[in-house]
Parts: sequence; structure tokens; C-alpha cells
Amino acid sequence: MVLREKAVLPGSHAGASSGGGGSFSFWIERAGRWTLLLWLGSLGSMLGPGNIIRVVRGEIRLQASAPMIGIGLLLLAAAMAALWGRFLLAGLISAIFVSGTIGSLLLGPKLTGVGMKFSPWSVMIQVALPLAALAWILTRKIPASRGGRAYAGGAGILLVAAFLIQIPAMAAGLGQAVGMLIVPPAAPMKVSQGEILPDVQIKTVDGEWIKPDEPGVVYVINFWATWCVPCRHELPQLLNLDRELRDVGGARVMAVNTEELSADALRDFVRKEGLDGLPVFTIRDSDKALLGVETIPMTLVVRDRKILVRSEGVGPNTIEDLKSVVLASLGKGEASP
Repeated sequence: MVLREKAVLPGSHAGASSGGGGSFSFWIERAGRWTLLLWLGSLGSMLGPGNIIRVVRGEIRLQASAPMIGIGLLLLAAAMAALWGRFLLAGLISAIFVSGTIGSLLLGPKLTGVGMKFSPWSVMIQVALPLAALAWILTRKIPASRGGRAYAGGAGILLVAAFLIQIPAMAAGLGQAVGMLIVPPAAPMKVSQGEILPDVQIKTVDGEWIKPDEPGVVYVINFWATWCVPCRHELPQLLNLDRELRDVGGARVMAVNTEELSADALRDFVRKEGLDGLPVFTIRDSDKALLGVETIPMTLVVRDRKILVRSEGVGPNTIEDLKSVVLASLGKGEASP
């Protein structure tokens, strides 16, 4: 009965039900499927159901988290399909992981203008699991007469080994995600228009910590990242707004990077992008969480710690709208409707 079960195992190699080689192929097949299930399933559970629970609890907005939820559900579907011997979706996801990781490592510094250093070991760790998964899925298609059983067996062993290496990091991420679901957040996840700005500090590139709470001053606080294409399109407009408001007086623009980059990296980015004069800052993750910075670019307009505007995303009139709000707050114009 056991041999017959091996012979009908979906997706297994022909002849896997006889001899020692067949038994080895059977167990490699099972190990490969379960490895894909655990890998893709754990990632999918954190991104899909995990974020759905947080949306229901009101911790994050559905609009901001919908893409991640969709990706999570797709990963879960790929994991279940792989368990039943359907590997097309898992193969596509593995290929995307591999190409995306390598592409970000090679092209990231060119696209962002920020130099990033990676050790060979860290690169290997990031690529090993999806690359091994893709190799195992592809070698399963090689006929046994051409050594397919041996290739698939070797790739399967690499897949399991790569997964075992990733377990500590995956366990830490999963534990953190479960902890966020079990333990309610200690601080509000979002501040809205009309509310009081939390007691946060923002760091200049010179290392000085400041609070955007000077009486009477209107602060335009924009949150951005080097990898965010809409942010990069908005920064030149933000620089022009800063120049215009300096002539008006009573207002201050703060371009706050959310990546905790070094001062040298930020200065290098500003120089390469031709943004000399843009007032650039950084912020701690804890203060970023207090403000509920989830979607970027995001902009707050604040006066006397009261949030006049909370704007997420970009649009053709976003900067002009912010300018109108600032001028109206200073008594030098009318806010746009």
C-alpha cells in the first residue's frame, strides 16, 4: 500500500515507487512540498490574515494595507497549491523573489543615489531560499532518463538546508508579528487632522534633535524615502515650497527621511538629486509609529502642535494646496476648499 501511494503522489517522478532511488525521491518530494508550504505560508500569514486582523482592530487602514494583504493571500494560495503538487505559482513567486532581491542589490544604489554595502554572506542568505525553491521546481521537470531524479534530489536538499538557515530570522519575524496581534499597541497608530501632535523629535543632518512646536510657526512636515518614486518626484516641489515660504516668513518645511540613513548618505542623495537647500531630517521608528506613518509620501501641516492637514500620497495640486493652508494659517491667504 505504501508503494502504491508513492506511485500516485502528484508531481513525483516516474518510477519513484521502486528501489532505493524511488524512496529517496519520494521523501525529497515530500520535504520540498512541506518546505514550500512553511516558507510561503508563514510569509503569507503575516501579510494576509495578520494585516486583516489589524485592519479589523482599527490599527491600520485598509486602503494602505490592501496591497500587502493581497500579496499575503497570494502567497498562501501558492503554499497550498505546492502542497498538492501544483508549483506554477510558487515558481513564479520564487523567480520574483530572486530577481527582485538581486535587482535591488545591484540597482538600488543607482536608483536611490544612496550607497549601500552588503556582505557576500548577507546576499547569499537573502537569495538562497527562493533560488533553491526555483531550482527544485525546475529540476523536477527533468526526465529521470536524463538524471532528473538526481538533480531534483540535490536541489531538494539545498531547499531544505536553505530553509533551515532562514528559520531563526523567520521565527523572529513571525514572533514579532504574533506579538503585535496579541498585545494591543501601547501608543496610537495614527494621528488625524484636528488632533494634537504627539511629543516627537526630529533630527537634523547635523545631529541636533528638535521639536516642531515653536509657537506661531507653521510646520510642513513631509515624510519620504529614497526608494519611493512618488516621494522623489515630490521633493523638488517641496524645495520650491520651502523657498517660497522662507520669503513669506513664519513657516518651516521639514523633509523627514524614514529610513534612518546616515547624515553622509542623506547629504550625498541631496547633492546627486540637485536638491541643495532642502531641509532634510530623520526620525526614530518609535516617533514614526506615534505619528502613524504608514503610506509615503505623507505630509503634516502643524501649528502650535495642532494638526491642520494630514495628506497622504501625491497629486498635481498637493503642494499648492499645502501652500494655501499655510498662508491661510498665517493670515496671508485663503485655504483652498
